[in-house]
Amino acid sequence: MIWLESEVENWRRLISFAIAVFGIVVVFVSLQDIIGNAKFILSFANRLWCKKERTSIDVLP
Repeated sequence: MIWLESEVENWRRLISFAIAVFGIVVVFVSLQDIIGNAKFILSFANRLWCKKERTSIDVLP
């Protein structure tokens, strides 16, 4: 009976460790996705800003 309880405890630890690793991976992947979206939005805004500056520079002369 004691052996069975320790075996259950080991499985419980293993499962909780696997869940923790899975959670860390999910957080890391979602952070990468958020950073990728932010980079895309910033590059898009930068392109719009450069177009705006280019047209104003073209209009000046």
